[in-house]
Amino acid sequence: MEENDANRANYDELASHVTNIESRLSTLSGTKDPVREDLHELRADYYERAIQVRQMRCQTLEAVLQETCDKLETATASARRLALQRRLVVACVLLVVGAVAAMEANPELPKAATDALQTTEAMTHCACLVVGGITVWWLSRRPRQAAADDPKKTQ
Repeated sequence: MEENDANRANYDELASHVTNIESRLSTLSGTKDPVREDLHELRADYYERAIQVRQMRCQTLEAVLQETCDKLETATASARRLALQRRLVVACVLLVVGAVAAMEANPELPKAATDALQTTEAMTHCACLVVGGITVWWLSRRPRQAAADDPKKTQ
């Protein structure tokens, strides 16, 4: 994050005040001069103000860093959820492709499966459609639900 012009102007102004005071101090003689003591106090005040300005800048950068880390954490969690969903979809597709390939390789398999389960072929297809529909609904719902449950998004 770039330094803005107002902050740069503050730094420059404080530095010029300190430089002016130091040049005035170098021209003054005597260690007990009241003007010299006042200039020392004034220089200490400007140093303290410069430190405060730098501390505010550091706090701003820390807040920006924390926000960026939070966004990165949210994006990482979303990417992980998406990767899991994609793996599940690929697994479902491979399962269907494998089942179709098995049925093509052995035409008696659907009949044997329906005989073993004591169901009709139509009931087996309906069960597959219901399971597939529930899986697709669940997979499509997860990102929206995760975003709704994320407390950082509601702030």
